[in-house]
Amino acid sequence: MIWFKASEFACTCPRPACVGKTGSIEPDLGERLDALRSICVFPLTVTSGLRCPEHNAEVGGAPDSAHLTGQAADIECTHAGLRRIIVKAAMLLFDYVEIAPHHVHCDVKERGARLLDVGTG
Repeated sequence: MIWFKASEFACTCPRPACVGKTGSIEPDLGERLDALRSICVFPLTVTSGLRCPEHNAEVGGAPDSAHLTGQAADIECTHAGLRRIIVKAAMLLFDYVEIAPHHVHCDVKERGARLLDVGTG
């Protein structure tokens, strides 16, 4: 990866099994995130990458979440103008994009839907 560090994708829960470990994500996800960052031309902050099953359940993640397998990342986005740029670019690069109030979820896990807007306020 060019624009990101493996540590940005680590599970953020305080469990001993997760603390201090780097996140091991799918290489394809890293490549696509680098491409997204290059297209956007502004820094992107990963708010959630790899999650352990316990943390995934605590944050309300789906039981088969792509975060569990290193196939997803949430990109911080609270500014409407930047969100539009990120979403448009992400739609070109990722298999699934979900728009949430404070982040844009991008993943490389194959599924039927392509875009889900869960309410951006």
